[in-house]
Amino acid sequence: AIRLDVERLKVNAESEDLQKTTVNNLTECIKRMRDICYGLNPAEIAVAEITNSSTNIISVVQTLCENFSQRTKIQFRLDCEQDSGTILIETEKAKYVSRIVSEILSNVEKHSFATNLTLLIRQKISDKNRILTFIFVDDGVGCDLKAIFSHANMKKHFGLRNIKKYAELCGGEIDFLSEKNEGMQVKLSVKA
Repeated sequence: AIRLDVERLKVNAESEDLQKTTVNNLTECIKRMRDICYGLNPAEIAVAEITNSSTNIISVVQTLCENFSQRTKIQFRLDCEQDSGTILIETEKAKYVSRIVSEILSNVEKHSFATNLTLLIRQKISDKNRILTFIFVDDGVGCDLKAIFSHANMKKHFGLRNIKKYAELCGGEIDFLSEKNEGMQVKLSVKA
């Protein structure tokens, strides 16, 4: 509504550029707010909650990554097994997975200086379980994981603490692999 009001303002020639800049800035704010809202509760999860159904986690994760790539200009590539296009999981578990993915993407954006992000999605089916694995690989600067995961540093790294806690809450496992100047790999495995 504010953007529309600013667009309708009658301004003199001197103020036209300021009006256009303000409209563009408001439009960017609207886009960012939509991304934030989607990241907090993706539409697929919200619909599944209302209909009391399962969530296609592949669609949720892919949308989060594509929105991230659009916003950050970090190239995104998805490598998904042929038969992994639709995997339904409990909505509560999908919430935790989406929050983990959002935290991973946030860390890539803030800390990695990456230009490319690849997501590998694999599933392993046995007699008793179906394990779904998401492997995020970036080509960024990497880090010293021992230093980051030291007790003293974990107090400062809310995102990493949240990732570990969400993985625990959804019954999943999370692993990190990185070296300085070697990028980062984060592997999330959950029962589907």
